[in-house]
Amino acid sequence: MPVSGTSELRPVSSVRFGMGDKSSKSRTKRKPSDPEKADIAVARAAAPMRRHKAVKALGWVSEAADQPPLMTLCAATLAAGLILRKGRLVRAGARMLAAEVVATQIKGLIKHRIDRTRPHVITKGGRYQAHKGHNHASEMNSFPSGHTAGAVAVARAYARDYPQHSTVAYAAAAGVGAIQIPRSAHYPTDIAAGAVIGVLAEAMVDWAEGLARGAFQRQRGSGRLWAEPAGVGVDGIGAGGGVPGLADAILHRPAERPGGNDGCGNTDGAFRDAADDRALDPAIAVAAIDRGADQRTQ
Repeated sequence: MPVSGTSELRPVSSVRFGMGDKSSKSRTKRKPSDPEKADIAVARAAAPMRRHKAVKALGWVSEAADQPPLMTLCAATLAAGLILRKGRLVRAGARMLAAEVVATQIKGLIKHRIDRTRPHVITKGGRYQAHKGHNHASEMNSFPSGHTAGAVAVARAYARDYPQHSTVAYAAAAGVGAIQIPRSAHYPTDIAAGAVIGVLAEAMVDWAEGLARGAFQRQRGSGRLWAEPAGVGVDGIGAGGGVPGLADAILHRPAERPGGNDGCGNTDGAFRDAADDRALDPAIAVAAIDRGADQRTQ
């Protein structure tokens, strides 16, 4: 059945597949695969919802996951942590920003090598195409979903430092991906590929952060620098409330801190957050470095 306001939908009997040059002789024709047929069927079934007010509103909200606004959100989170001297917020913002950058790069590498017609083109009677190529036109850049890749990467990065908010973060990322179908912006497999990219990108950032943390520990010998308030021992938070040094606050996620809990709001988790905040005080950071130097010379 034709979609309201559009021409009659044409059946897709074949798609082009080749190296992406303009010569039709260099491409072979093939029938759509079963996943492609399923994608097209879903796109056509969802097309009538595209002009629904709720879909338009949610689609507008989902644009926050586009590259420029999402980068801005990540950078703002990092800046807020620095201004407020909240170590955990600094870590979250830095990881969110790094994960979004990596996800964008991976998505771009794939998107600029695979041309795929967006759903709204075929629902208006256009021809479905999927082939290797370098077409930068938006109508041919359906695969993969960059909005989903960025949203998933940032959600996972944020959840590492704020696990108590992981459900909300993941639900938001899922919503960003799901709304792309009734918007006729992406097929289900585009969204699935974007989600995989987001998970991979954040895992790469976490792996790199782990390497940096290990290098920091090796450089400092003991692996941790502690600035001790008057009357506090040298064993850190677990022994009575020492304050971690600046680099330690940034490179160690909450679950790895002395004091034992998962950072979800328990008593020593709240104390650890306060320690993170104080770790960003320049005077305390200098004291931590001096203390570490004194311990190594003893």
